[in-house]
Amino acid sequence: MKKRTFISICTISGSHYYLLPHVYESLLSQTRFHFEWMIMDMDSRERTQVLVQEWQKENGRFPIRYIPCESNSRTEVLQRAIDLARGNYFCLLDPEEILSSEAVACFLEWIAGISGQKELIGVSGAKCCLDGSPLKEGETCIGIRGYVDATYLERTKYGLEAPQFEVIQTKILREMPLQQCRGEMETPFRLTLDETALRGYKMRWYTESVCRGEYLYGEKSACERRKERHNPMGYAMLYNNRLRYHEQSFAVRFDAACHHIALSLCAHHPEYILKSNDRKMSLLALLPGILLAFGEHHPFG
Repeated sequence: MKKRTFISICTISGSHYYLLPHVYESLLSQTRFHFEWMIMDMDSRERTQVLVQEWQKENGRFPIRYIPCESNSRTEVLQRAIDLARGNYFCLLDPEEILSSEAVACFLEWIAGISGQKELIGVSGAKCCLDGSPLKEGETCIGIRGYVDATYLERTKYGLEAPQFEVIQTKILREMPLQQCRGEMETPFRLTLDETALRGYKMRWYTESVCRGEYLYGEKSACERRKERHNPMGYAMLYNNRLRYHEQSFAVRFDAACHHIALSLCAHHPEYILKSNDRKMSLLALLPGILLAFGEHHPFG
């Protein structure tokens, strides 16, 4: 008997806990309710727990699970969510985001369309600004079908480099546990998404908007630079991992090598430079990478 699609929607709550009611309202507006909402509370706030208990009492449309987390590491909390998820598909919905009313219906329809295709492990829709405007200018290159099948690292070929909303098979995510760097709070989830690509897994990418929020897209945001500064080893691993993907352009690979070197130095682990997945490229990028790490205007300060 074919297993019914059930989605675990995970929200990691911290300092932005006050935005949870907006997320809840967007989930209530769904036209289909084949999902659970997991609230991973990193701050374990009593106010958040009381609020969730009220929602659990009044809401009979979908299960809400409140899970207090003692860890300050977002990576550990996310891994715990993946381990505890009851859905056969998993996605992350940040407190600053809301889903369109047809989002879950779209996910279920799209997942049905990839049923039986083992290389396709998930589906994705577009994210857009709160006013509905796209995150990037220009058209995508996905043809008349309205979607394209590509790995996470191939999506830029089709104009899909802006943040997307991915819904992925939970069992696949469990096959690739998140890597935690000692002393750091967050290892980028993109490291796992890159790994799915490097293993040959693809996703079906749609351009239909399913999620809205406030995003800083384009030039690397201050938030992204702050994450790299506070979690240099995790991001060094991310850039080094991307050196395994040889189909990328020289410019993209050179930039990855520079950041791998710079972040390894910022993390006080220069020996990790020797573990480069493309030593020739890293040799070319060695001096620029050192300058990036210690230069006056480097992006990690």
